[in-house]
Amino acid sequence: MNNRLKLHDLLLSIGGPNVYYQIPSSFTMKYPCIKYTINKIDNDHANDLVYKQDTCYLVTVMCKDPDCEIIDKMSRLPKCRFDRHYVQDNIHHTTFELYY
Repeated sequence: MNNRLKLHDLLLSIGGPNVYYQIPSSFTMKYPCIKYTINKIDNDHANDLVYKQDTCYLVTVMCKDPDCEIIDKMSRLPKCRFDRHYVQDNIHHTTFELYY
């Protein structure tokens, strides 16, 4: 199984059934939810070849409740770093950078 699918399963275990990757524009999300996308790929090189590659995902937890328990669970994951928090349309968005 590729790493993104493993990450998807991990996020399902943290946030429940509402985990989204590549959301169609006509789709309506259900809250609370987790949305994630590739943020960056870090390559380490040797002998003009990539010998190590780390993928960083931008993970956004969206909840109507500002004290959503999913945020606490996300913040405790290894290689996870809090990025920012903002409110849009009365939905709290908390973003993390997660290397997986």
